[in-house]
Amino acid sequence: MTFSGSSEHTIDDKNRLSIASKYRAELPPSVRAWYCVPWPTGELRLYPEPIFLELSKQWEQSLAPSEDEAELVSTLFEFAEKLEMDSGGRIRLPKKHIKLVGIGSAVAVTGANNRLVIRDLESWQAAERARFEKLSQLVTRTTPSSL
Repeated sequence: MTFSGSSEHTIDDKNRLSIASKYRAELPPSVRAWYCVPWPTGELRLYPEPIFLELSKQWEQSLAPSEDEAELVSTLFEFAEKLEMDSGGRIRLPKKHIKLVGIGSAVAVTGANNRLVIRDLESWQAAERARFEKLSQLVTRTTPSSL
């Protein structure tokens, strides 16, 4: 599953968000749930259930994890919520998550490879040019020189 592009949406009065058909088309038919993780940068990260479960295996079970690792796992999984998708392709976002990241009802949903990202629409649009201009710097700093 690879998610790319963006779309504009509205979170309704019941905190429901419709997942765009272009994103639902990337999911195997058996996938009906997402994991929602609020992120301190003002966004909600949505992982299809199989991806979230696979990524969660990266933390080996241990009776004695380091303090930082134990705190990270505890905090991350405390905030992660499983969201079932209804027959119309909608999910109900946790009210707590919406408040934590400070998004309004108008949102941008963007593809981010293995996940979707939900951001406040106005903030996302205002920073679009800056994100674009920063792209080449990010590629230079994060891509192996062999590419």
